[in-house]
Amino acid sequence: MKTFAIIVLLALNLSGYCQAVKHDLNGIPKKANKISILNSKTAEENYIQAGKILVQNGYGLKTSNKEFGLFETAPKAMKRKQSWTGMFNVVVTDSLITVTGQCTTGISLGFGSGVTTEPTYYEIKNMGKGLYDNSAFFEMIDLALKFGDNLKYIAQ
Repeated sequence: MKTFAIIVLLALNLSGYCQAVKHDLNGIPKKANKISILNSKTAEENYIQAGKILVQNGYGLKTSNKEFGLFETAPKAMKRKQSWTGMFNVVVTDSLITVTGQCTTGISLGFGSGVTTEPTYYEIKNMGKGLYDNSAFFEMIDLALKFGDNLKYIAQ
């Protein structure tokens, strides 16, 4: 019985077994690359809330600028795709928090004797339904939902 319990617990921890919920993309514009979260807070309240949420969720802060209401997170492995790395920009103003991001698929190239290239980051956007992997966009939605649930998706 003890062995069975251990096997079940290990199976639950496998990333392939427990997939994160995919968000419904209906009504979200294709190529949406910005998520705005509307609220009734001041810019200062939004700045404090955004900073706390980012730190509490394990995002390192590469840049934070209160004057411009800007946070840029350090690269972090995504929960949905551990081999992918994402960086997010969070901009706060009165009644609005905006999230954008960039990701890399974790593929690095090596040339010659140990020369490697820097990872190339791509803008995170909704690729639409079909064969596209929207894991990075889903990750951006997950982050945006931590700031509130009144989301607006924008394609620029």
